Amino acid sequence: MLRLPTFTFHQPKTLRDALGMKADAGPEGVFVAGGTDLYPNMKRRQQEPRTVISLMGISELAETRNAERGTDVERTSL
Repeated sequence: MLRLPTFTFHQPKTLRDALGMKADAGPEGVFVAGGTDLYPNMKRRQQEPRTVISLMGISELAETRNAERGTDVERTSL
């Protein structure tokens, strides 16, 4: 069984916090929303970030707005 390497996991509540955490982590930090690519790649050591920052709990990212068309698209419908 392949195991994940050691890393620090953050779950920010705001986009500002997430961006600050990424700035602090530098190139060793990555964002994750679902992890369907990241975690298997980490197990195979194809990616080895020291910091993983989850975007799942950030309500600001729950909707994507298209100002030009005046439409709202929920993340779950993408």
